[in-house]
Amino acid sequence: METQPKRSWVVMSLLFAFGAVIASAASPRIGADIYHQYCAVCHGPHGAGDGPVADALRVKPTDLTRLRARNNGKFPELRVLNYIRGDDAVQAHGDRKMPIWGRVFRDESGGHQELVQMRIYAVLKYLEELQAPDSATGQ
Repeated sequence: METQPKRSWVVMSLLFAFGAVIASAASPRIGADIYHQYCAVCHGPHGAGDGPVADALRVKPTDLTRLRARNNGKFPELRVLNYIRGDDAVQAHGDRKMPIWGRVFRDESGGHQELVQMRIYAVLKYLEELQAPDSATGQ
């Protein structure tokens, strides 16, 4: 006999996996749209840290096109994911008064965690596409 918590865990796992499949198919467009709506004001239209409010911030926004280059040629997927979700502190975000997008996406989703995961994953994949070629590898 199955217990309710075990069944819920299985359902949530399936929804998360299904959401990742949907997000991976639509990530380029959806991720770009989400990025431009939420991130470009600070990080700039192309991710270089030159958004319209960048000069007004205490700490210059990160150049998101250099994440792979600053991580020995490997895109730091888990670290970026944790920043988007708000699990890791970001120096430029100060005392957390700046919106943490994972929290914002949760509030906007009406409780649909799979939608939150899809949006976060789409932004993550878009940021991976923005990476400047590594001069050593050409990737």
